[in-house]
Amino acid sequence: MSQSKVHTCRVVISRLELLAGTLFMLALLVLLSVQVVSRYLLSNPLVWTEEISRFIFVWLVMIGAAYVSSVQQHLALTIVTDHLKDRVFDIWMRVISVLVAVASAIVAYQGIAFVQSTIPLASPGAGISMSVLYFGSLIGFALIFLHSLEVVIFGPMSRDNAMEMESGV
Repeated sequence: MSQSKVHTCRVVISRLELLAGTLFMLALLVLLSVQVVSRYLLSNPLVWTEEISRFIFVWLVMIGAAYVSSVQQHLALTIVTDHLKDRVFDIWMRVISVLVAVASAIVAYQGIAFVQSTIPLASPGAGISMSVLYFGSLIGFALIFLHSLEVVIFGPMSRDNAMEMESGV
């Protein structure tokens, strides 16, 4: 697969992650607003809204982590890397990405069996399978693995691209 096709795939996946995160945030806002209204104005709290909100929050965090990984804007101490020459910076980012790829691959792989083991468990308020909750983590770590693998193979974004993306956020 050519680098331009990989770049196009990365952009599409990144935009889908951003869209999903935005939709999860909006759903969270609506559900928590419904919870506040039902609890304080109607004096009849809806138990399921709190539980579904927790599910959505987990998905939001994991998809958000994948998105931040896709645009290479995760938190970092740059006091040293800001002073590295471009070639050394490239090597450093690839080494870090290898470590992240290995760790996220292990978590995602182990998560498969865990998600399968939680299929029969239902959440107490909404009755949804707990596997739905844990599947968000599996998806998030799988996406982080893919984004890290891209950096390992094709190298990090240039520092100029990173700065440009940072100013746009």
